Amino acid sequence: MKKIAIPLFLLLIIGCSREPLDGTIYMVRGDGDITRGAALDVHILDFDSVLELQTAFIETEKELNNISLNHYIKNTCTTFSSAKKNKLQTKRDNLSIYSHQCIQEDKLANQLQHPDKIEAKIIKEKEKLSQLVLEKISTMKAESASMIKISYEYNEYNEWIIVTVENNSLLGLDVSNTLLGGFTGGKLINSCNQRGTRGAKNFIESGQKQSFSMGSCFSTGDIPNNRSALIKSGKRLCVKAEKRASELFNQLCIEDFGPIKNGTEERGDWVFTSDFLIEQEIVNHDTLVNLQSELEAFEKAQYEKTHCKEINQDFSTIESLSCPASGSNRYIVTNFYSEAKYSEIHIEPPPEKIKAELKNIVEKNVIASTTTDVNGVFSFKAPPDKIFFIYTNYQDNFVNAEWVLQVNPEDTSIELNNKNTFKIANLKVLN
Repeated sequence: MKKIAIPLFLLLIIGCSREPLDGTIYMVRGDGDITRGAALDVHILDFDSVLELQTAFIETEKELNNISLNHYIKNTCTTFSSAKKNKLQTKRDNLSIYSHQCIQEDKLANQLQHPDKIEAKIIKEKEKLSQLVLEKISTMKAESASMIKISYEYNEYNEWIIVTVENNSLLGLDVSNTLLGGFTGGKLINSCNQRGTRGAKNFIESGQKQSFSMGSCFSTGDIPNNRSALIKSGKRLCVKAEKRASELFNQLCIEDFGPIKNGTEERGDWVFTSDFLIEQEIVNHDTLVNLQSELEAFEKAQYEKTHCKEINQDFSTIESLSCPASGSNRYIVTNFYSEAKYSEIHIEPPPEKIKAELKNIVEKNVIASTTTDVNGVFSFKAPPDKIFFIYTNYQDNFVNAEWVLQVNPEDTSIELNNKNTFKIANLKVLN
């Protein structure tokens, strides 16, 4: 720190003489060793009270921040004007697709039917159409059963009979949770599901087919007895077991194939899916299509009305936005930055608030200085009959310490060490 050479005798021209003030500076290390504060500058600060020191601290901090903000304003305002001009032109371009002051957009949006009314009509129409479609589906299901084609494949290359189910109806055929079975003479002779068939699916869609191998089917319950009784009654075998093979490999010709009624061995009904068809019928209905178009037209008109007004508002905001004058406080500068950011004008944010340091105060308020000797000892003639403060600092590779201590008229010696180093909070309790 720069020494300010002020003859100490000038400090003695007021009041009576005062005993010299002797002091020493040292730091106690963690291992107990003592380091002397040799060749340190010790400064006398002309403050009469802690309040005066605090006031100087506050004023210095205010001054530093004013300098920082003025520098920011100067740099920012040099580029802000062109950035504002470019943003205004962008807004003008955006407004070119709309009418003056959004008059036409506002008029159109107000003429269209409110969306709540349109949506109420859509719900009512869907309910009506759903009922009509369900009635149509019911009729289709009754007709669809006759449109399921069953074919059987018996040949010397197949060890087991292959049954193919072909769906020629407009509905989907659900075989996911259905047991299928072969029937001869009204009797169940095997029980199958799609899991035992390679490439099998849960649904046989309209126009598709799926094959089932009777080798993947089951012979449980009365099925073996049914087979034996039918064979004894003379029912034809489509696949005969080889001489050495068990008679269980004899396969009766299948007369019918389809769902097994749950919990029984009786022939059940095919299960058709129709949800997709209901949705398709309803969504594609002309009345609903027209209502949906009305709703979309309203939403578009509302968007254009709102968007047009937002752009006009943005334009007005940007047009009224001006760079803060030099000397403006932080609130004004911060508010300016926030409005510029909201308007998508890209500028640097204001600098962070600066915290004053003791050295900033010392530079302006030192009235005399002295230097410690190799043992960290200093001595000077103190200002007579008045309170003052002394400041010094110490720094090495391990320690960075500052002191600012009040000296009263009756004090003749002072020690500066680890216990009384300065912290900003100390300003409140120095006295």
